[in-house]
Amino acid sequence: MKVAPLLAFAALCLPCYCQEPRLTAHPSQEHPILPIGSQAPSFSLPGIDGKTHTLSEYRAPILAVMFICNHCPTSQLYEGRMKKLVEDYAPKGVDFVAINPNDPKAVMLSELGYTDVSDSLDEMKIRAAYRHFNFPYLWDGATQSVTQAYGAQATPHIFLFDKDRKLRYEGRIDNAQRESLVKIQDARLALDSMLAGKPVATPHTPAFGCSTKWKSKIDSEMAELKKIEAEPVSVEMVTADDLKKLRLNPTDKVLLVNFWATWCGPCLEEMPAIEETWRMYRHRDFDLVTVAANYPDEKNGVLKVLQAQHASSRNLLFGTTDTYGLQAAFDAKWDAGVPYTMVIAPGGRVIYREQGSVDVLAMRRAILANLENETYVGHPAYWATGGAASLGLFEGDSEIGAGVQKGGFEAGAAGEYRVTGGGADMWGKSDAFHFVWKKMSGDVVLEAEVQLTGASAQEKRKAALIVRQNLDPGSTYADVAFHGNGEVAAQWRKTAGDVTGDTVLANFLDTGQPQRIRIERRGDLFVVSAGAPLKEVGRFSVKMADPVYVGLAVCAHDAGGVTTAAFSNVKVEGK
Repeated sequence: MKVAPLLAFAALCLPCYCQEPRLTAHPSQEHPILPIGSQAPSFSLPGIDGKTHTLSEYRAPILAVMFICNHCPTSQLYEGRMKKLVEDYAPKGVDFVAINPNDPKAVMLSELGYTDVSDSLDEMKIRAAYRHFNFPYLWDGATQSVTQAYGAQATPHIFLFDKDRKLRYEGRIDNAQRESLVKIQDARLALDSMLAGKPVATPHTPAFGCSTKWKSKIDSEMAELKKIEAEPVSVEMVTADDLKKLRLNPTDKVLLVNFWATWCGPCLEEMPAIEETWRMYRHRDFDLVTVAANYPDEKNGVLKVLQAQHASSRNLLFGTTDTYGLQAAFDAKWDAGVPYTMVIAPGGRVIYREQGSVDVLAMRRAILANLENETYVGHPAYWATGGAASLGLFEGDSEIGAGVQKGGFEAGAAGEYRVTGGGADMWGKSDAFHFVWKKMSGDVVLEAEVQLTGASAQEKRKAALIVRQNLDPGSTYADVAFHGNGEVAAQWRKTAGDVTGDTVLANFLDTGQPQRIRIERRGDLFVVSAGAPLKEVGRFSVKMADPVYVGLAVCAHDAGGVTTAAFSNVKVEGK
């Protein structure tokens, strides 16, 4: 996957650095736009489904060809609108196909500041899966001959052809990249006219977005890489006090901190992706600090590795041989070795943490969801909603039980959720709470850091990770629940409508800090754990047939009120 260093930024007035968002009122003479009335140029292009797609396979009375890409923030913000076009017009006799025109080798690293991936065919598969594209997505980056034939100027750029495959409209989808400001639905107006057998009133509008990345730009990308490789690389010693300050992140930037060591194979394997991430985002409100967990007398070896990676961000090295003391100074919950990675928002809020090798895409999406909004208003929200849907990892959002006060749900950065719930209790023979769920089968693991927010006199209000047979209030279930007084309990109902049983953890946890809890389903056996490090609370058996409902539960322990819990670093494993 290509993800690499950012260099000089071109102009703050543009939606993203070096992106060249382009208005096509004066299109390129080198790549002229296909004239209205022209026949649709043929194509035979590879798609994300592993098949080759041709013009002739699209047989509907109207064909929409959309030139889009992965890396462009304008194109990203139109993805939802393009999906809605497909939903609304495919049943009326319109075929849709999207084509990525870009050669990824011509995409400069400084143009990747608003994306998790670049524009290769493999990366197109990642984006389409993440955003649940409902249209074919083809790649023209190998030759760009199709893009040349259509004259696609920017992404997005849409072309509409009639039943004879004559061009009747080309240009923008609507008149504002920020959806809330849209006043003219150009593509919809054109489609409505074509479906009604009427001429399109305005057959051309200027497309606006990121300019097509033609192969002629490859030299610029290579020159950028040479400048990166020429940047100086250094390393400085770090003390326990320095690490404490680093953890608090008193800066106004999102901070990526990566602990590594020269003798750590996984560290060296992931280091290129860590460095590339910094180079992608460093002209935004973002910074990277690497911390080598080597001894001080290994400085030369540390520097050698950093130089080989052209690691020109801030690099630190443990300044004493007290490895465990330095480790604890940064994070008391860090109870293992390296690699260890944390992304910290300004003020110290953890938005991503990984003990072991990072999930590069999840890390980048968490960063993007928390970067500044003012350079492209609305763009962080694209990532904060989990891309494909506001429910993120989950599928449904329900009130369980009768008379429950209306709750709510917000998906933040990748793996972050805020759930508000009412309900009198999750106990006895019937439950009342707010549930964010996903249907799953077989063995399942659900893990998260949980914190009940806001003041409440209800010591028994709770946030739980739960596995339920169904959405009935008396359903069989198993959970691990964190209460308002710090109590953590494993709870279960083994028969529908029966009373709840539980096992309480002897030592209560700190209610003022997020606490990690976990539930694991192994057939009929459930194992629940809590604390830092995770400690088994109990294990018990509950028979549930597949599929089961797995997710996040919040109960106010107050029939007339609500309470909110923050679930962070949520992990769901299983099918």
